[in-house]
Amino acid sequence: KKITSLLFITLFSIIAYSQQFPLQSQYQYNYSAINPAVVVENDFTSVRASFRQQWVGFSDNPIATQLLSINRGYGKNGLGATFFSDETGGAFSKTGASLSYAHKVQFTGSELYLGLSAGAAKVNLSPTGDPSIINTEDIFPEVTFGAFYKIKDLRIGVSVPGLLNTNMDLTSSNDNTIYSHLYTMLSYKYDVNENLALYPSVLV
Repeated sequence: KKITSLLFITLFSIIAYSQQFPLQSQYQYNYSAINPAVVVENDFTSVRASFRQQWVGFSDNPIATQLLSINRGYGKNGLGATFFSDETGGAFSKTGASLSYAHKVQFTGSELYLGLSAGAAKVNLSPTGDPSIINTEDIFPEVTFGAFYKIKDLRIGVSVPGLLNTNMDLTSSNDNTIYSHLYTMLSYKYDVNENLALYPSVLV
């Protein structure tokens, strides 16, 4: 049983992938935090904040993610700002801010939004006693591209954070890279009646 378990863990670690960006469970209420194209959607100022915490009471250092976004559309152009903090529950944490710009292309019965955000993030690594660690913190730039297509009540979006593939200078190695990720999102608004609407959505 021990050999089988060891083989399974070894094989699984070869094909496994982990995320480098915060998990968004409330993304449908704050799309601009993961897709900068959305900041042009509304011609009014939108301020949205979200807070997510896991393993409270089970860990002295629970996982926590905080987001604050401020967006404003100006006709076919939009501006936004996002502030975030991500506590992974371990030795690694990340905070940062970014500014977003988006442009709206209007078609008959549909709209296409294209956006770009740029900012900076700071990572912190708690002392672990690992001699390979030469810095416990680093600040680096981050850029995200986003596209969002809206046709009536259907929305389809794609965003790519980590475009610069920056290396975190926490060790002397070049293997601490923030890799580009791909987010795809799909949502639909269904009006049940005048007082009730459903918003099924998927984020991958």
